[in-house]
Amino acid sequence: MISFIAVSGFSFAADTSQTTINGYTYTAAQIQDATNRVNAFQETNNRLPNYVTISGQKISINDFLPYMEATNSNNNEGTGNTGTTGTSGTTGTSGTTGTSGTTGTSGTTGTSGTTGTTGTVINGVTYTNAQIQDAVTRINAFKATNNRLPSYVTISGNKIAINDFLPYMEVNNTGNNSGSSTQTGTSGTSNQTGTSTSFTISQIISAASNVKIFQETNNRLPNFVTISNTQFTMSQFLQLLTDSLLQINAGSTGSVTLKNVTSPSNQDETVTSGSLTKSEIISLAQQIKNTINSTGTAPASISTSLGTMNFQNLVYSFSKIMVFYGTNSRIPNTVTVKSLSTVNIITDGTAQSIVDAIGYAEAKFADIQGQSDPNVMEQVGYGDCWADSYWLYNKLSAASIAVRIIGCSNSSGLYYLHRWVEINIGNGWQTWNYQKYSSQHFGALGSGYFVVKSSV
Repeated sequence: MISFIAVSGFSFAADTSQTTINGYTYTAAQIQDATNRVNAFQETNNRLPNYVTISGQKISINDFLPYMEATNSNNNEGTGNTGTTGTSGTTGTSGTTGTSGTTGTSGTTGTSGTTGTTGTVINGVTYTNAQIQDAVTRINAFKATNNRLPSYVTISGNKIAINDFLPYMEVNNTGNNSGSSTQTGTSGTSNQTGTSTSFTISQIISAASNVKIFQETNNRLPNFVTISNTQFTMSQFLQLLTDSLLQINAGSTGSVTLKNVTSPSNQDETVTSGSLTKSEIISLAQQIKNTINSTGTAPASISTSLGTMNFQNLVYSFSKIMVFYGTNSRIPNTVTVKSLSTVNIITDGTAQSIVDAIGYAEAKFADIQGQSDPNVMEQVGYGDCWADSYWLYNKLSAASIAVRIIGCSNSSGLYYLHRWVEINIGNGWQTWNYQKYSSQHFGALGSGYFVVKSSV
């Protein structure tokens, strides 16, 4: 997971210069005031705001940062901020994750073929898993050098705002684990992980926590996991999860060896909501272990007392189990499961009344820039378009209304980071009717629309 490091406060000497941003001219004092507000927001929320307002003009954080950072490097000699020039986020060279066909060294993984062929779509453009990983590596390198995140990252010539890229960053557990994994096996080949690489239980628990969060945030598994600079597939991670659980159940907490495991084909599931007992959890783990050992492939699905669970649900459920163990130092007595393949969506006559009730409840929230947390918005009564969109998404999806958050990908301008929602109650995807409910927020703006998150 990425952690944000607050940039130290900026100060200005008396300055009569002016700065032009997006066609509007501002004084040094106005830039100073905006910078102070950005710093205060970041220190409170551990992230940058989506935009900053100066003289009634909303400026996306990506448009503002170059001027904020330029002033910082010019006026803060001796404060530790000098040298943080450059906001493109392209610092670092590509290819740091290995290339197809290159012989892997002890315990490392060739990237070609290990992350699957499914691309990731960001702002309407599809990128390969290798491109995403390369961008992650460059972001981490930039942050290590400058003690902050870059304003954006460039992939294949496309500049992506850091706030748009962060949701797609895969699980990356390289922090605080140096020297704790062993990589003493013979050299591996491209697309193959060294078979003598092993990880501690604590490392696996940490990775499980990130996988759990990623699944719950994105409604899918990450494409890969990285621990101590070793990248491996979700099929291999399921092997680590089940092997470590069986080992713990047998009374051992030693390191677990990573194996070469082929990914299964997609499989639907028929599991119904309910709980699996501890004895069944251990039995399922043993079945998965037996399948991997006998076939070299992770199971596409497995039968349980609640029905058939598919691969995605197995990884998610065993990640939850390991997280529980990490917190409580014991295997849970039960684990709750539900289908990840199907969502019960209401499209009958009751849907509109549900939508209306949520719509009128949302109308009370003021549209104020810089507060992007939907939970905080519910408490304080205001938030920006991000807070409002996620509040609507959470309420509507919980009520079984098909909903999705939409963004716009125009490369510059006032609406670059704008978010709103669409719903589908049987008549196709429609923009949320903000005007009907006298909402203080806004619907579709800008251009180049793309889906940020969808409940279906």
